[in-house]
Amino acid sequence: MITETDDAYSMRATRDEFGEISSRYAGSFTVTESQIITLYNEEFYQDVHTEEFEDGEVRDQLTPTDQDVQLFDADLTGATTVLGHATGSLTDGELTVGGDFSGLRSRLENQMENVLAPAITIYTNGDNSSTYELIADIEDDEGSGQFAGSYELTDEEIEALRSGELTVEISTEDHPDGAATGEFVPR
Repeated sequence: MITETDDAYSMRATRDEFGEISSRYAGSFTVTESQIITLYNEEFYQDVHTEEFEDGEVRDQLTPTDQDVQLFDADLTGATTVLGHATGSLTDGELTVGGDFSGLRSRLENQMENVLAPAITIYTNGDNSSTYELIADIEDDEGSGQFAGSYELTDEEIEALRSGELTVEISTEDHPDGAATGEFVPR
């Protein structure tokens, strides 16, 4: 959870393949001009809440970075509608991605038994030989959830990202070749 005085924004943590909470979480929210000032004054905090420590087991301040950060967005579109959204930030060659999806009509592909392909991936258009898997946290209805991941990109992949040629894809049982896809575009 991200907090600033009385305002709070929630982000969900993802679970690993054994059902344990991992260190990845994702979320996005719009901040006001005054909240941006609060962020730069290092008065935003992030808390990790657990059953045993409801007020926050882990807490730290968010601090702005001097690093050059580029932001990207991708709308994940199915046959006729947008089914998800992803945001990415590129810092020193590392791409950090977070996003969500809803309205899937069948389960994510990697929820099936004996399926090797991951359900949510990032790859360069025309060359999916280097594919990055995004970790998904699925909601109870299995048609919605959130995903996150962080990856060191090659120089070619960074150029593809900046050129709008890096694709995010969600695969489902009924649509293994992509139920929803979208390219990252610079913000």
